[in-house]
Amino acid sequence: MRQGGQNEGQLYGLEIEQQCERRLAQWTNASSSKGSVSASKQYQKSKEPVFEWNVFFDLKNAQSVIVAFDGISPLQPTYCYLKPDFLPVDMTWFDQEKIGFDPAEVTQ
Repeated sequence: MRQGGQNEGQLYGLEIEQQCERRLAQWTNASSSKGSVSASKQYQKSKEPVFEWNVFFDLKNAQSVIVAFDGISPLQPTYCYLKPDFLPVDMTWFDQEKIGFDPAEVTQ
């Protein structure tokens, strides 16, 4: 049996610890001299227009563009044909357009 086995184990453990410290020092020195690499992302909130600006210039008389909401999510933008209150309710928008939305042209 060896004498001083406990001391040898302590010395061996100390030697391994010193080797690890040297390797760690070499690795940190090597990596710090090479520079660093980083990546980042940026996000910005921005509102996109729902429809093109020229859509409003192309509207005819008694028309509008709407974005309907069904209570859960908005629906696609669409044209809405308005019925002026001074014209008969039973006339379609297209019939009203034919007479130029003029109440004097309505035939009863």
